[in-house]
Amino acid sequence: MAWWEAGARILLAILIGLAIGYERERRNKPAGTRTHILVCLGAALIAVMENWFPTTFPNSLRNVHEDGLTYSYWNVTPPTVGLCGCSS
Repeated sequence: MAWWEAGARILLAILIGLAIGYERERRNKPAGTRTHILVCLGAALIAVMENWFPTTFPNSLRNVHEDGLTYSYWNVTPPTVGLCGCSS
């Protein structure tokens, strides 16, 4: 992944968080712009790192199962960050 692609994904996540947060603040809901920007930013950073790590460190955080399937520990993290941020 190129640096500009990672930056575009992070910027898009910030803009989406801004739009969601602005809509919630306009309706006087508890979690507003700042909260949603941070939640979207955290999930985007982890997703970008998930794509960056395998190319930089090929054997990090990846395991090959006995039947030959490769899986990554990073697959669960972006939804987890989003859920933790929304529940706080």
